Amino acid sequence: MKYIKAIYGKIPHRYRNRYAFTLCVFILWMSFFDKNNIISQISLKLEVSELNKAKEKLLVQIKDIRYRHDKLLNDPKEQERFAREKYWMKRPDEDIFIMVSGE
Repeated sequence: MKYIKAIYGKIPHRYRNRYAFTLCVFILWMSFFDKNNIISQISLKLEVSELNKAKEKLLVQIKDIRYRHDKLLNDPKEQERFAREKYWMKRPDEDIFIMVSGE
């Protein structure tokens, strides 16, 4: 008990207030030892911002794909281009030459 009183006596008077001590312990606990500490909160905020950026990129890609899809369904020239490129279709009076690059 004398040991505790000796330590308590060395603490300046303004820091002996039990409410201030409790507040300091609470802040330290929440800052470093709790499951939701400051470091994890910062990393989670960074992750959320990265996910929002990825979401925006995906929304732009979806918009582009929808535009190309609508264009493919409604434009006969686009349908012909797609059929020629993907399925090597041709008109009766044409020949197809497939160019393979050598590696």
